[in-house]
Amino acid sequence: MMTQAANPNPMSAVWYLLLIVLSCMAVVGGKGVKWKLLNLLIILGFMAGGIAVAFALGAWGGSGEIAGHLAFVLMPLMGCVGAFGCIRRNKRREKATAQPAPRE
Repeated sequence: MMTQAANPNPMSAVWYLLLIVLSCMAVVGGKGVKWKLLNLLIILGFMAGGIAVAFALGAWGGSGEIAGHLAFVLMPLMGCVGAFGCIRRNKRREKATAQPAPRE
């Protein structure tokens, strides 16, 4: 039997699954090794930013336990934001480099 302390947020599994799917879409959608690596670094940077925000809020609030719970929630959420931004940038880059159809 799983206790509430083991999984503080039942929606966390959904956020982590969404993070994996969006991250894969962003990395695979990058053209060339340079953009694939850059997309991965952007996603990891956003995830680190989520952890940093969580611990800053925990330090500001004076509770390290709350910071851990916030980090568990904010890290995949911010990672999803970064992955979605990478997907949007990939699509814009594809649209900008697409050759227009010749006019007759």
